[in-house]
Amino acid sequence: MGIVGRLPVLALLFSLCAVAADVIAGETDAAGPPIALTNYTGGETLRYPVPLIRGVLADTTLTTVEVVNESSSRDTARLTCQAYQGRFKALTELVPGENRIVISAGGDQLAVNLNYAPQTNPHVVRVVYATDSTGDTAYQTPFEDDPQNYADKLGVMMMLMQTFTAERMHDLDLGRRTFNLELDERGKVEVHLLRCDKTAQEIYDMGGGRVALYGYLHGQLKRQMPNAKAKNIVIPAFSRFVPETKRNVAYTALGGGNLALFGGSNLYCYPGSLADVQRAFSDTTRIDTARYSSDSAGRHTHWANASTSIGATLHELGHTFGLPHQGDRWAIMQRGFDFFNRFWTVVEPPPRDGRPPLPIDEARSARWSPDSASQLKGAPWFALEAAP
Repeated sequence: MGIVGRLPVLALLFSLCAVAADVIAGETDAAGPPIALTNYTGGETLRYPVPLIRGVLADTTLTTVEVVNESSSRDTARLTCQAYQGRFKALTELVPGENRIVISAGGDQLAVNLNYAPQTNPHVVRVVYATDSTGDTAYQTPFEDDPQNYADKLGVMMMLMQTFTAERMHDLDLGRRTFNLELDERGKVEVHLLRCDKTAQEIYDMGGGRVALYGYLHGQLKRQMPNAKAKNIVIPAFSRFVPETKRNVAYTALGGGNLALFGGSNLYCYPGSLADVQRAFSDTTRIDTARYSSDSAGRHTHWANASTSIGATLHELGHTFGLPHQGDRWAIMQRGFDFFNRFWTVVEPPPRDGRPPLPIDEARSARWSPDSASQLKGAPWFALEAAP
């Protein structure tokens, strides 16, 4: 039976398989290995640089693991990540070639080799930060000491979306296929600056709503940086929440063709480094909704704002690949993007009523539906290699 014929079965069994894997892994006890991986084995070759390593610990009291890439000299070579009730999820960044990864928990260590072979696919997903005619890159923020590190935040966002896609495709037995990103010699995502020909106020005054904004930015992109092999995620630097009206301006979520557009009013909540990802997706700081944007499905916390905004950007990118709204409630092409945070953490953000936090229910986490994943697999942007 082909993959298309198996889709209804996969859709039904996806959650059960994810839960079963965690239950089986969770049975590790003192007689088993102190550290065990559940989604990687030694010697695997990845085509993207940031794996999310999932595993289990015999010591269920541990709350952190440390991951060291002994083959890297980058600032991501040593990362501390979450553990909870015997489960952990950990990020690391690979360099091209063989990488020796050492995971430490308590007094125990586990070493695994992972290979990274960068994609050669000329079809890429680009991220573009659009400014008004003044070139002002500042995003709106409640933090007086905000570093305004838009390039770091957008680079991390892109890597998370790439890794999420690879891992969720793998969960559906479709291989770790994902789209290609433009990386510089340091392994950083290239963030393009698009300087528009109107001032922010002129853009706000255009009228026509989100379709007009989409059309305007599409035209600017086509004129200034055309690339027929690129899908473009455009984030406007001039998106603003206006306290007087309690509304965002130059802010929308719209995707199709070669452009996925999402507002930039929420960048202040995004992680600015791989080391910051799990903190950002666990940050219970309340948003002052009278002064700042909260695209958080009504939850109004920093973690929820980051989760919904980044997840919804991936949703809009899905539309550029021709995906319709489809799948169950946890699918990216439905409202599963609200729970993008759950893919990266092992524990829910602490409840406000003081109750103990709950472990993540993997069956209620964001994912690509089988229908979407099958369609993505055949897209040129998922080819991994340049055509011969």
